[in-house]
Amino acid sequence: MSHQYATIEDTVYFYFGANDTSGSGGDGASPLFDVREAGAAAGAIPLLSGTPTLLTHANYPAGCYEVAVAATAVNGFAADDTFGVFCTLAIDSQNPTGFVGSCTLTPIAKTSELAKVPKSDSTVTWNATAAAQIQSEANDALVVNNLDHLMNDAVADNDDMTTEVPDGTVLSNIMTKTSDTSDYAVSEYALHAISDKIGQIALTGAAVNQSAESYLLTTGTQTGVIGNTVALDGVFHQHTDDTGAMDLYYQFDVGGDGVPTGTTVTGYVTGQNDDLDVFAYNWGTTTWDQVGNIQGTAIGSNDPHPFTLFTGHVGTSGADLGKVRIRFYKASGLTTADLFIDQIYVSYAIVTRSIGYQNGAVWYDDNNGTAGSEAYVNGTADKPCSVWADVLSLLSSLGLSAVHALPGASITLDDDFQYKLIEGSQYTLVTAGYDISGSRVSNCTSITGVSTGTLDRYAFIFSGIGNVTLDPSDMFECGFFATITIGTAGVFTWGAAATTLPHGTKAIIDFGAGLGASQIEMQSWGGGGIELQNMGAGAGNYSFSAHGWGEVEINANCSATSDVNLYGNFELTNNASGITIENEANYSETHHDAIITANSSIANLDVAVSTRLAPTAAGRTLDITAAGLAGISLDNTSGTLDAAQFGADYFTAVVTALEADGGKISSLMEALVNKLIIEEATGTAEMFNDAGVSQGTVVAAFETDGTYTSRKRMLI
Repeated sequence: MSHQYATIEDTVYFYFGANDTSGSGGDGASPLFDVREAGAAAGAIPLLSGTPTLLTHANYPAGCYEVAVAATAVNGFAADDTFGVFCTLAIDSQNPTGFVGSCTLTPIAKTSELAKVPKSDSTVTWNATAAAQIQSEANDALVVNNLDHLMNDAVADNDDMTTEVPDGTVLSNIMTKTSDTSDYAVSEYALHAISDKIGQIALTGAAVNQSAESYLLTTGTQTGVIGNTVALDGVFHQHTDDTGAMDLYYQFDVGGDGVPTGTTVTGYVTGQNDDLDVFAYNWGTTTWDQVGNIQGTAIGSNDPHPFTLFTGHVGTSGADLGKVRIRFYKASGLTTADLFIDQIYVSYAIVTRSIGYQNGAVWYDDNNGTAGSEAYVNGTADKPCSVWADVLSLLSSLGLSAVHALPGASITLDDDFQYKLIEGSQYTLVTAGYDISGSRVSNCTSITGVSTGTLDRYAFIFSGIGNVTLDPSDMFECGFFATITIGTAGVFTWGAAATTLPHGTKAIIDFGAGLGASQIEMQSWGGGGIELQNMGAGAGNYSFSAHGWGEVEINANCSATSDVNLYGNFELTNNASGITIENEANYSETHHDAIITANSSIANLDVAVSTRLAPTAAGRTLDITAAGLAGISLDNTSGTLDAAQFGADYFTAVVTALEADGGKISSLMEALVNKLIIEEATGTAEMFNDAGVSQGTVVAAFETDGTYTSRKRMLI
């Protein structure tokens, strides 16, 4: 979405790419662009509308479009106008809108103005007049601003540059701390002088010692080998001069984050009249700096000779990074001198270490990283590797087993990657058929390719799973968006997974044609559709179990030697024959309706009430018909309130009496009992109805009322 500048009447080109809802490129349909004049009313019609051109060459991915805007006056464009370009198209039932860029138009130069511009001749070079004028004007500008003294004219005085660099200017502030260039000292303040001083800074503190990694003899002869200089054991690496001259050096590697502090040579030089100068190579000045001298003795004494080294004595880049060289040299004058070295080492301090290998991982970013495999320099959190081969080298040299991939990184394996960890965010991984036994990949946007596990299971966690072929392995909280093919028969455990595809599109699980039986266990499936293919295509009994919810479709190419077990809420589509399906624990409306119908053992109760409920005890019935109640059993053995009694509406009479008498019990008794005969001697009360038929007896107890013993009352 860049801003361009063009001339009125030009054709201005813009470009955009289209993607489907899964993030992949897609051509879509009905592409359209509209051009809006900047600052026009919100309801203004576009200056120009048209159809973008789809780029169809094989090298272009899907969805690449070019927009050509003819910025002409005829189309409504004007000089000094700014316009913006919007685009849209239909893709995956969506119509996304995009802004692809803007442009400001300049007027066409007038002929009279063009005549004032210096012309070039037919050889495409400025003519003499124009070239001379340009040169003159440029030179005058340099002189006026004292810029001619930068590289052409010498300054008048190296010790006083006020004429060329007036005090208080920006350059004077850079050159001196007082903004006064009248006393500028080249030997003190020049960059070269400052570099020399920095190179002479000595480091102090605890140091690490390093023995020599290599050795070069230029003049002289040797006895023994470089390995004799490691242990302090009286076994020497000996050198003899060649016609009075000797020249050799040892090389040490202190690492990219090491700075030498000194070197110690234990040994001696024979020949009382001889001596050897000791040098350290200065990588900044590319010269040898003398750091000391070893004086010859008549009788050799195996003594230590320490020498101080400086920051300039270590290589800082490329193949020289971390290298230190110690030289023993005499151009001439030696008289049968011998150099005996029992031990030599360089002491160094680690002073430039970065953030380091956070989380015990080598960091990788092929977009913004740096090539190199120097331990403690490359592959750190603040200096990630840009080359995968460097990552593997650092894992080996550092003894680490984890890689952290930064967002946007792309990893394509080019060798086996066993028992290791890849973590990070928003990166992609192509396993490319290599063995990843025992490894774990997490937080990966897209994992594709063939992954083998000949030694052990491997695992993908919190990752997007594209077109992959797997050996027995595990996945947790992954999103499926393509085809998962079983590469080797076995047991697969996938927990808390789901598809990331749009509704109606299913991820495919292909059990592989001709493989042995495999078992897939999907725990806590989180939704989306999956299609099972080639299940049972090989020998043995295949099994697929899913717990959760979603859609499961069984392809017709699955065979009868397969078991499908669903637990949860799944919509099942079975296109195969003979598959054993266990979904009693599967919750779905259709399935549960079938269970209710199949298990409705109460023949007298259904939705339509087509039959009646009948008590099980003999002689007791409950039947409701259009005519009302008929026969309600009130006792387990005998006693029935029949329809005639209900017809007398005794209950209505009772309610009426209660309401008339204020709900008193006397009214209830009067409604039910017409006559009460009490036999005082026995305390028996007998009740009769209006017809004089006894309604039963009640045995009562009598007591005095506390006042008159002759008066009695009955307690029922």
